[in-house]
Amino acid sequence: MLSKPSMSMEAVNQAIGDLLSALDTSEQSNRRIIESCQDYTSKMTAINTQLGNRLGLNEADKPQALKQGEAENQLSSFLN
Repeated sequence: MLSKPSMSMEAVNQAIGDLLSALDTSEQSNRRIIESCQDYTSKMTAINTQLGNRLGLNEADKPQALKQGEAENQLSSFLN
């Protein structure tokens, strides 16, 4: 039985090599996808911050006059 194996060692080695190659390719692809997503997330975060600043949603970036006016009147400057 062992004198005639159903698969040759060369075929097994080739299959293992092909599997490892496929795993490496998949890992490289996943790393590129993660890198792309991180880049996209950082760009979107910057855009979100800019829009928040333009809309006056970030308390730290509001001009002092607006902060004082809101504290005194408790009304938005749009209602005055």
